[in-house]
Order: sequence, then structure tokens, then C-alpha cells
Amino acid sequence: MTFYNTTWVTHNSRISDRMIKNRVKVWEPFFMDLEIRKKVLFFLNEKIWIMQQQAKACRCVETEIEEQQAKACRCGKSLDFKVLALNVLSDHVHIIIESDEENITGIIRNLKWYSSFMLSRYLKLSEKWEWKQIKIWAKYGSKTFIRDEKHLNSSIEYVLNNHLKHEVESVL
Repeated sequence: MTFYNTTWVTHNSRISDRMIKNRVKVWEPFFMDLEIRKKVLFFLNEKIWIMQQQAKACRCVETEIEEQQAKACRCGKSLDFKVLALNVLSDHVHIIIESDEENITGIIRNLKWYSSFMLSRYLKLSEKWEWKQIKIWAKYGSKTFIRDEKHLNSSIEYVLNNHLKHEVESVL
């Protein structure tokens, strides 16, 4: 298992060179006030807990048939991760994760999907939120490999105190 500092931004809150090059249509950016940031933090923590419970259940698989069912349900190793730090800001999220590298993208995709779905539902931003939810998160994010314990400690401190840099109230 390895540590990663991952970050993703809200939809259209930052314009990248890729967006300009590909002439991506830019809509109104999505920014979160304190109330929404607290809800997103709740939804992220909820999904982290759910995924960790699923991983725990998958580790208890004993028979070959149950093992095949676990694979069919996408259980097991891909859900095995720990969150060491998490912070939600007005236009982005930081999270320090311990996991195998091949699982990070799936974990982040899961967290983004669930928080977007639940926030859309909470805000009632679309008529049929089951099928048409608004874009809350940008498509891409970043993932930085954490080299050693010193880098890990400074990354955790950075994530937990990032609200100070951006001069917003903490949701923690």
C-alpha cells in the first residue's frame, strides 16, 4: 500500500489549457458555500465508511463460491484503502489516501459520483435527479505519490490547513 495526495476541483471553477485547446464550452462554475461544503464532507465520509464496510465484508469471504460472488460484485482489494486526511474547500477537495496505485482512480471516481449524486439530491437541482444530475466535479483531478514519512506528514498538515491558505472557514 502506498500514500497519495489527491485533489479534484468543482466543475468549471478552473479553466485548463486542455479546455481551451479543445474548445470546451464553459458553463457557470460551481462554488460551494460553508453549508454545501459541510454536506459534501458528510457525503464523502459516508461513502468512505460504506466502501470500507464492503471491503471488510469481502475480506471475510471463506468459500470459493462466495469468492466468485465477491469478484462479480467488484468487492475486495479495490475497496481496500484508508483516508488519512480530507478537506473540502469552496472549489476543490483534498484527500490523502493509502491504497494500491491501481485502485486510486476507482476510489476517487466512486467518491466523486456518490457525493455529486447525494448533493444533487440534497439541493434538488434537477427535476429527475435519479437520471439527470448537474455537474459538480470536473472530469479530472490530480494524484501525487507521497515519497516518505516526512512528505506524508507535511501533506497531511497541508490538507488539514488548506482552508487557511484560501481564507475560508474550516469544515473540519
